Amino acid sequence: LAADPNPVATLNGAGKSTEDFQRLLGEATFDTNGALTSAKALSISYFMQYNREIVGNQYTDPKGEGWEYEFLNTLLLCDAPTCSGGVCACGYVSDHFVVYAQSTRSWRDAFGDVIRGDLGLINGAFMIMIVYLVLNLGGLCHKVNSRALLAFACTLTIVAAA
Repeated sequence: LAADPNPVATLNGAGKSTEDFQRLLGEATFDTNGALTSAKALSISYFMQYNREIVGNQYTDPKGEGWEYEFLNTLLLCDAPTCSGGVCACGYVSDHFVVYAQSTRSWRDAFGDVIRGDLGLINGAFMIMIVYLVLNLGGLCHKVNSRALLAFACTLTIVAAA
């Protein structure tokens, strides 16, 4: 866009219909002839070939992950975001637009740290459930009808099912 002296004229020259522009552009405005005059947002989608491989017991896509890393961190500078008013955008600086990137890697990067931070809480919740099962369902206080091992076996079957 920075190299194009008139990006609106370039978009109008592409021969797209107003419906196409409304689908791709946010708050697009048109003149009486149906030509695009302005828009507040532009959506660009890149579709990549799926190169999933099995490594060990999990799927990986090293080509796709490498491309997304370079795209997000080198080209768009998303590793150094700029934040304003609780909204963060990639660090790419332009007078014409602001970049908000969304990719498979960006979701994994954002939620991976959050989920890893909660692993201790998840393990604690499992321990509370096990203790509850053994104490409540196991009947520890009754010497003849104690089912503590049965309650613990139920817990093990739940873990094995996952």
